Amino acid sequence: MITEPLNFTDAHKRCQDEGGILAEIPDMEAQKAINEKFPFDCNPDIWIGVNDIEEEQNFVNMLNEAVSYKNWYSGEPNNKDPKFIDDDGDCVRISSGDWRDASCSNTFPALCSQRQTIECKCPCSRMKNRVNIKNEEELLTKIDNMKKELAVNKSLLSSSIRKKTSAVDLRPSASIVGGTISVVIIATVVGLIVLSDLTRVIDFCWKTISKRCNRKTGAAQKGKV
Repeated sequence: MITEPLNFTDAHKRCQDEGGILAEIPDMEAQKAINEKFPFDCNPDIWIGVNDIEEEQNFVNMLNEAVSYKNWYSGEPNNKDPKFIDDDGDCVRISSGDWRDASCSNTFPALCSQRQTIECKCPCSRMKNRVNIKNEEELLTKIDNMKKELAVNKSLLSSSIRKKTSAVDLRPSASIVGGTISVVIIATVVGLIVLSDLTRVIDFCWKTISKRCNRKTGAAQKGKV
């Protein structure tokens, strides 16, 4: 029980800080027990964990589950709050033992319940592994840990390995084309090397022949003299 008057949002946060949530009243027996424990002639209004903030007239608890038990006062819910004319009556309080809707901006004491006493009605089996995050720092730490656990070495991925691996092609046409291209490339490289040396050989031979011819011509001219 939170005795300090708070608005609906702050009351729920205070319950969470104390390890619980705003309480849902599951049945008539629980309602009677609350009425006996908290005499409403002294404390006429108390927040409970019921609201239709998301969808009008669809009242749910703080786990966003449909409310099965309701104890509305006659004429309620009327979606009005004379204290806050501009606000809809989207939140629920106990007033004189009955339920009445009210603007969530009102400030009342609040009734909390421990999380472990609330049965999860969600059929999803994974809800049993629900993790309760108390604050933003804890949430960020949880996210960082999950990122580390889910991190993958990209170099070991099949997509990365395939980029560095040649695919085998057993088709005869592929072998012929590949062999022909290889021969042409090798022949071209060898031809270029030989051609570059051939020009030097031809130049050397030409110079050698020219020298011999010049020597013979010179000797013949000397003999005539």
